[in-house]
Amino acid sequence: MPAAVAATRTRLERRQVPVLRPTHGRLRILRLIWDDELSAGEIAARFEATFGAVSPHLKVLRNTGLVTLRKDGTKRFHRADREAPGPLAEYLQSMWSARLDTLARLAEEAERSESTP
Repeated sequence: MPAAVAATRTRLERRQVPVLRPTHGRLRILRLIWDDELSAGEIAARFEATFGAVSPHLKVLRNTGLVTLRKDGTKRFHRADREAPGPLAEYLQSMWSARLDTLARLAEEAERSESTP
């Protein structure tokens, strides 16, 4: 992990925000709203969870400045603030791209094995 990324991660952890712990689901939420603005209900639906289960994680992400909130009437829309993580943003993007590449490769392998007698 590059030094700048490690320093940013340490800064986030010092704020007592374990954003990078995959078990909390915050990293997955951040990935969902990295490119798209979604309501909390839409985010919850993608996790097959309730609004109440997702809401505390969104609050933590907002409080750290990693997520912005836009209100439209009674709806609240969340989007990742790509500038907030600093050098960590590039690391996150590359990590997600690598996972997508792996998923695509596995899907292609599965498709080939299904079509082979």
